[in-house]
Amino acid sequence: MAAIRSGKRLSPRGRFPIAATENGSDLGIESSLFKAADKLHGNIEPSDYKHVALDLIFLKHISDGFEAKRNDLLAEHPEGAEDPDEYLADNIFWVPPEARWSHLQASAKQPSIGKLIDEAMIAIEKVNPALNAVMLGELIGLISGIALGEGKDKARDLLGRVY
Repeated sequence: MAAIRSGKRLSPRGRFPIAATENGSDLGIESSLFKAADKLHGNIEPSDYKHVALDLIFLKHISDGFEAKRNDLLAEHPEGAEDPDEYLADNIFWVPPEARWSHLQASAKQPSIGKLIDEAMIAIEKVNPALNAVMLGELIGLISGIALGEGKDKARDLLGRVY
C-alpha cells in the first residue's frame, strides 16, 4: 500500500514496483533480464537464453514462495518447517534443501553450478509430481491475459520483450 500512496506504479498483482523508461516501456524484471542476457552474450547461442533464464526465474519464484512460508512456519510452528505437507496445504511447492535458491546462490561461483541447477530442477519435479500439469495450467491462464497485437503492447514489441 505504501507504494500506491507514494505514487509508484506496481505490477498487475501489486507486488513489485515498475519503473518506466523515457519511451514509456515498463521495466521491472526486464532490466535484470537484459543484464542477464548481456552476461550470456558470447557464451551461448541467443536462442538458448530463454532456457537458462526461464529455469532460473522458475527456481527463484518457487524458492521465494517456499521461503516466505518457511519463515512463517519457523515463527509459528517450527516443527512444521521441514514438513512438505505444510506447504502443499497452501499450494506452495515443497523445495528440497539442495534446490533452494539460498543453496544455489551460495554455490553460484562453483564450476559445477550448471549441474547443481539441473539437479535442483530434477529434485523439485521429483517431490512435486503435479508440477507439470499445474504449472502449464497457470501459464496458460497468465498468458491468456496478454493482449498480443493490440494497442500499446504491439508498439512495445511484446514478443521481443518476453523473449
